[in-house]
Amino acid sequence: MMAEIYGRVDGLCKGLGGSMHLTDVKRGSSAPQASWAPVFRTRRRGLAAQIRKKGEIVYCFFGDGASKQGAFHETLNIASLWKLPVIFVMENNATTS
Repeated sequence: MMAEIYGRVDGLCKGLGGSMHLTDVKRGSSAPQASWAPVFRTRRRGLAAQIRKKGEIVYCFFGDGASKQGAFHETLNIASLWKLPVIFVMENNATTS
């Protein structure tokens, strides 16, 4: 992953994806954005993991700004109700607005 961020040929995407599009065919992808979209997509990935029944766990890392969106709360509710294998990790970026 670090090789990809530094643009090296031995990176996950041969150094072409940069930090915005980290992709590993076996493990999935990461698209850090300053919005609720990654959190919202996590719900779908969690449901897919649950359906596959292979013991997979989905991790979702996001900043505190994403928690101000309605879709964030909807995602937490659905993940809880459906008992999806998802772990949400919020980073405090000290968002003030």
